[in-house]
Parts: sequence; structure tokens; C-alpha cells
Amino acid sequence: MAATRVVMHQIVLPSEVDGSGICFGGQVSEQLKRQSIAAAPHGTAARGPEVLSWIDICAGMSAKTLARGPCVTAVVGAVHFLRPCRLGAVVIVAAMVHRTFTSSMEVGVRVEAEDMRTGQRHHCCSAY
Repeated sequence: MAATRVVMHQIVLPSEVDGSGICFGGQVSEQLKRQSIAAAPHGTAARGPEVLSWIDICAGMSAKTLARGPCVTAVVGAVHFLRPCRLGAVVIVAAMVHRTFTSSMEVGVRVEAEDMRTGQRHHCCSAY
């Protein structure tokens, strides 16, 4: 449903990264931060809370475009972190409603990061 496509752009700011310059921050408990660090694949850093917040906002706007009314996130079925979003990158979050049901809908989200110096983009994350 192309009419529900929503694209957001965010610049990764110093307040949103960890000591390695990887997007990590957000309003999240220390316990959740420890869990996401422990769950991160070897050689990568967790990139969850800030990116998850952007995903939720973009998916919500996409759903509201179709519903023409209030929507809430009931469940996040899957989130796949592929590469980190780094300090200074422009993060592009694109969401679109894929399927509708009686009282719910499925929204897919793709997250890419663009290096401002080179213009190179890479796929960081997908969520449903």
C-alpha cells in the first residue's frame, strides 16, 4: 500500500551514541541496556533503544495514514539489526502498511544509514 509509505530522517547525535560512537541511547532501563549488549552478535554493539523509538514513531505514522485515527503498537513481531548506525550518520526510516486485518495491520519498516561524507548508504535494520 504505497499510499501509507512514510519516510523519516534522523541525524545520529552525540547524546544518542555509546562510547564507540554507535547509536545506542534512549530512555531505557539499565537492565535492558545490559540485556541488549549481551544479546548483540560478536563484534557488534547493541543499537536498540534509539532506533526502536524511531521505528515505532514511523510505523505509527504509517498506520495512522491508513486508519485516519488513533493507533497503538500492540506487538513488534521481529527486529533484525544488521549493521550499526554511527555518530553523524543520517538514519532513514521508511515504513509502509503491508497487510490489514479486521482490527489490526502489519507495518514493515526498513532502516538505512547514510554517511554524510561519502553519500554511501547501508541497510541497518528491518522490523515488522
